[in-house]
Amino acid sequence: IKNVDVYTAVFNAQYGNRTAAIVDVHTRDGNKNKLSGLVSASPIMSRVMLEGPLVKSKKDNGSGVTFLVTGKQSYIDQTTKAIYSGMSDQLKNGLPFQFRDLYGKVTFNGDNGSKLNVFGFNFDDRANLLNDTTGAKVADYKWKTTGGGATFVVSPSNTSALIDGKFAYSNYDISLDKLNANVNDTTPS
Repeated sequence: IKNVDVYTAVFNAQYGNRTAAIVDVHTRDGNKNKLSGLVSASPIMSRVMLEGPLVKSKKDNGSGVTFLVTGKQSYIDQTTKAIYSGMSDQLKNGLPFQFRDLYGKVTFNGDNGSKLNVFGFNFDDRANLLNDTTGAKVADYKWKTTGGGATFVVSPSNTSALIDGKFAYSNYDISLDKLNANVNDTTPS
């Protein structure tokens, strides 16, 4: 993330007729000079990030193409089995949450300040609903977000004007799959 702007009221015209708060997130571009990355792991999740130039600029602030890809995978549902196994029947199988997040971005920079970003993402989350007394899994609650888009800035020659725009698409799916026909009918659906 490069920066985040949060607007709670008084929106610019660029946000149309929005009536609630706006969170405007800007992602950073990939490294223009060298291939680099980051790998980390904790008891909750592992992360990886890789970035670099696809086409290196021949001069400072010249044209070039960069990429940035990131991924996160949780394994809290597995690691907490050891931590919580003796604490309660409900948690003997670990915390019932897991997620996987993938994001990628390619940036095309022009010599005159023009720029095109193309991005895509896939976020996959899951929670197992458990029986209050036995801790047995009774339902799978899943939500998945996918999407992509592009942003552009065009800087016409011999003028200080800028033309910018955005295109984005996203899809949000949510489901609840009951695993047992004896699940109480008051379970959210």
